[in-house]
Amino acid sequence: MSTRTTKKKPVGSVAFVGAGPGDPDLLTLRAVETLRRADIVVVDQEASRAAAAAYAPVEVELVDASCGQDGQPLTHAARAKLVTTAAKKGGFVVRLMDGDPALFHGFAEEALACDKNGI
Repeated sequence: MSTRTTKKKPVGSVAFVGAGPGDPDLLTLRAVETLRRADIVVVDQEASRAAAAAYAPVEVELVDASCGQDGQPLTHAARAKLVTTAAKKGGFVVRLMDGDPALFHGFAEEALACDKNGI
């Protein structure tokens, strides 16, 4: 009888962060601190890109969740898949959303997808 053990690839973590009203200077201290630790930042709005550029490390991987290859806006399910795929790489992912993430209507779907994937 073989007792083979398989090593699971470490799964990363995801922090949902609000980019506030659009001015990177108005981010909370916690948002800035979180962005500075990011390995990957998933953005889909211009204000989020500006905040990531202002506070995330230069070497951070930016994932565009705004539109697909056909130029059409991504569905909430497609954005959730981008977030979970990024986390499965093993790093710290910041899902940067305009405004308050809890008010963003795609937040619940993305958070549930993370939970479903053990993230």
